[in-house]
Amino acid sequence: MLRLTISEAAFAAIASTLPEGVEAIPERTETDKVFVWLPKITAETIDRLRGPGEDHSDVILRLAALEGAL
Repeated sequence: MLRLTISEAAFAAIASTLPEGVEAIPERTETDKVFVWLPKITAETIDRLRGPGEDHSDVILRLAALEGAL
């Protein structure tokens, strides 16, 4: 598991896709971000999908928007 720092909106996008019965509890920072623990392969995939100037939250929100468009 790897820890990523993401926005509240990105966390909400992840939390809404978790299987029933699985609960994710973020660790909040003082700067309105949250730490989340993700499987290593998931964190590495998010890193690979980052475009220029994007952070982890941007990638998560972009993928969530694509999922909603299907």
